Amino acid sequence: MLQPKLTPVVHKTIYGLHRVSLREEGDEYSLQVGDHYVRRYDADTLPDEIKVRLAMIKAIPMLEVFTDEDIYYNSFSFYDNNHSKDLNDVGWRVTKNLYCLVLPTTLLNKLKGER
Repeated sequence: MLQPKLTPVVHKTIYGLHRVSLREEGDEYSLQVGDHYVRRYDADTLPDEIKVRLAMIKAIPMLEVFTDEDIYYNSFSFYDNNHSKDLNDVGWRVTKNLYCLVLPTTLLNKLKGER
């Protein structure tokens, strides 16, 4: 399956936030916290801050779902919220199992293992 490399980027309108890729595969989650740096979690080890964001994202139905191939060939569309404007500071669903989470820079640094 084609999977784009989606590195964290700063939020385009909200200071102190980053847009980060999360891929859900069954009960396993892959969070892209940096260039070539992926943190892997299961349902038990997934941080609470991320569980809350996922619950909010899944609570709002999505009108348009991209395919992994769409994102592979146009990765810029990953970073645009096409789900719901209410989720601009939470995150959004991009494909069936790919999410763009909006995380505070402090949390992203913590997940990277930085102080």
